[in-house]
Amino acid sequence: MELPSKDDWEQAWTGLDEACAYRNFFGKSLAEAYELFAHCALTYQEDLVYMPEKPFRFYVRAFIHYMRSEKSKGDSDAANCFLGLVETRLADHSEWIADSWSQINRTLQRIADHQEDYYDASPVIYGNFRRKVNRLIEKRIAIQQGGGD
Repeated sequence: MELPSKDDWEQAWTGLDEACAYRNFFGKSLAEAYELFAHCALTYQEDLVYMPEKPFRFYVRAFIHYMRSEKSKGDSDAANCFLGLVETRLADHSEWIADSWSQINRTLQRIADHQEDYYDASPVIYGNFRRKVNRLIEKRIAIQQGGGD
């Protein structure tokens, strides 16, 4: 998959959030995007929600890489935000995550399996990640079977 072109960002001027995603990510390699997430995933993960399809498909891989790296240890907010990102994309553009689903699912499982011991995400604050992941997987299955919700 090649670096998204300016044409791939055609929706980046529809609002302030879209323009911010463009400013932060346009022209960046996966390695550069990974460094943004490593610097402050909480800040940059939201940009993925506002990206058009091709940039999203490209840059979500950097967020996945970050969530599976040593640099994400203790990053409870990023773990929680990753779940939220998947939930949002399943709700509005489930096809956008289809080609990355195996990596996304492995990352979801890792986050659920290591909620407290790796990501330091208290269930009291963030809720139970295993339950959230199970709901996301059920929703994905329902969408694949044509049920949607």
